[in-house]
Amino acid sequence: MPAALLLSGRFETCVLHRALLPGEKPKDLSSIVDALPNGLMGIMSLLYAEGDFKKTLSISASAGLDRDNQPATLGGLIGVIGGADRLPEDYKMVFAGNTKNPFYGTYVNQTRDGLPKRTEIDAIVDRIAVIAKKAILANGGEKRGKPNGETVYIIKTDI
Repeated sequence: MPAALLLSGRFETCVLHRALLPGEKPKDLSSIVDALPNGLMGIMSLLYAEGDFKKTLSISASAGLDRDNQPATLGGLIGVIGGADRLPEDYKMVFAGNTKNPFYGTYVNQTRDGLPKRTEIDAIVDRIAVIAKKAILANGGEKRGKPNGETVYIIKTDI
């Protein structure tokens, strides 16, 4: 890792900005929730971790100013790219006291009061699909049948 990007153990937005956008004056970065520095740090995390799941999460949590979104987004991306087989076992098995079965296909609720402890992802997808279909039709979209019997929803766009 270039020494210019690492200061006191954490990545600094101003140094990163100067390194990647020389000659441009940085805008006011008084808010930590900003797409430019967080996007750049996300890209940096992907590049320096070289596809390693744990390194990607570690770098993105350390480098990102918005520390919850970067690891979640990049961890999901690396997971999709590599598939479940490439995820570290300790990330799949030991969760909420579960040491015998992976939690594939299940949302495990740890902090949201009033919601079930475990919900199958398929059930969540089914509920979202019902809402999405209604929203598409309510906003001028169309429901069409294909020759193979499949139903598709056409979203109305402004284009």
